[in-house]
Amino acid sequence: MFAFIFVDVSGNGFIHANDLTDVLKAANLPLPGYKARELIQNLTTTGDGRISFEEFISVSKMLFISASKMRGGILMVVPRAQQRHKHRVSWAPS
Repeated sequence: MFAFIFVDVSGNGFIHANDLTDVLKAANLPLPGYKARELIQNLTTTGDGRISFEEFISVSKMLFISASKMRGGILMVVPRAQQRHKHRVSWAPS
């Protein structure tokens, strides 16, 4: 639940493209707005352009299962440079 609240920057119970871009930008992983909108649209099951908590849990489970099957485990998902500097990433909602 913490991860969802962390990404739901606007605090409205849904993750929108602007929430995603804000969090990734703060983590020094910028994503263009159109890519964030495309990602959100591909992940939502309702097609409403936002991710609900239930959709977030479903996607998180899929990602975790997929990553855990990869050689090296879940850290393989994070680029090597980010693995070395992950302790430096910080973000606080405004």
